[in-house]
Amino acid sequence: MARGRREEPPEQPATGALRTLHLERLRESLAAIPRLKQMRDSRPTEFQTWESRTLQSLGVVFTRDHGYYTEFGGLMFCLPGLSLGGGPSWGAEDAEVFDRDIERAEAILKDALEEVDALDGAGDKSPDQPASSKKGNDVFIVHGHDEPNLYRLRDLVEKRFRLHPVILKWEAGLGRALIQKFEEEASQCGYAFVLLTPDDQIATPDGQYTQARPNVIFELGWFYGRLRRDRVLILLKKGTKLHSDLDGISRIEFSDSVEEKVIDIERELTAAGLRSE
Repeated sequence: MARGRREEPPEQPATGALRTLHLERLRESLAAIPRLKQMRDSRPTEFQTWESRTLQSLGVVFTRDHGYYTEFGGLMFCLPGLSLGGGPSWGAEDAEVFDRDIERAEAILKDALEEVDALDGAGDKSPDQPASSKKGNDVFIVHGHDEPNLYRLRDLVEKRFRLHPVILKWEAGLGRALIQKFEEEASQCGYAFVLLTPDDQIATPDGQYTQARPNVIFELGWFYGRLRRDRVLILLKKGTKLHSDLDGISRIEFSDSVEEKVIDIERELTAAGLRSE
């Protein structure tokens, strides 16, 4: 008897840091729409990049079988048959199709993000409250291999800003798995610093570059999901290539020492309502 074909398991939505980063990309895509409406043209590289990144993020957050992904993927943003690399010129009818589809894209993104916020909000009603509602002076420091700047930031947090720095490797293990230790210690903090330093050298056909450690990016995404972006401060050292998912997000850049930017750091802490005197 012929063996039946095994059915592939259904695709699952992303979770954790990956989901958080792609949700941020969807919010950025929605925020870009007013500018794209003024453009009224789907041929520029800026628009094509926006379209492909938005579709990718919808697939990651909701899966490629979800209605949000398939509906957005079906939008044309121009008359059928227009060649983006040449061919027929852009006309009034193309602009009309663009106007219609960009409005639909905006509605899709709004619905998608409202659904996410509603589901996440329901989860917030559990006894485990988000750390952003916690009081106190505990702030977490995410770091890579740049020990000198880790010590400098710790001293600034503790001695100048009079806050309590939480650094994972210096906390007691208590027999916990590393991920459990991170989640339990991080959940006690209402603010996070993330030191992005050039720790890993990456080789590509186009050359080499340096970027932050993967665990640093993971923890950054965790804090974005837990605290929201306004309570996470990225400190980017010169020479560190920023991941494309983080393009456009505000950060403080320094050359050699975080102490160069003490006034900027203090301004961010004051805006967040933390004691810095």
